[in-house]
Amino acid sequence: MCYLTAVRDPDASIDGLIAPVPGDSWADLDQREAAYDRHDATHTLDHSSDAQQVVVYAIDPARHRAPAADNPILLSYLDVVVAGYLSEYGPAGPARFFDTTLGWEAPILDDRAAPLYSRACPLTDEIRTLTDTGLEAMGSRIITAAD
Repeated sequence: MCYLTAVRDPDASIDGLIAPVPGDSWADLDQREAAYDRHDATHTLDHSSDAQQVVVYAIDPARHRAPAADNPILLSYLDVVVAGYLSEYGPAGPARFFDTTLGWEAPILDDRAAPLYSRACPLTDEIRTLTDTGLEAMGSRIITAAD
């Protein structure tokens, strides 16, 4: 499966959240984010949080695999990401997500009718429109399982 990942870029900024880990249950969070490695970012991120520890989950560059027809980005996954940005940052949030993310030449598998992403969420017209508009602006290629 193809995943989004953070890539260190000292000249860039992205919108994100610093969230507490309930009960310091890092093992549970590590299990949920098993595709990613946990990286301490406490002193490398510019933020206004009073958090004592800040981490970023990212895929090891040695394990990056270019998306392809047999490894596409799931549209149901992008819908969840867009929903999160919309919830936290309003309609400008998804637009900034698309603008600060690379790799939109990757094929996007339209799995909305039967989501393959395990944490797919109900799709609203607003989320559908924001996702579709963002992908269209990036020149993304939507594929189906038949492709």
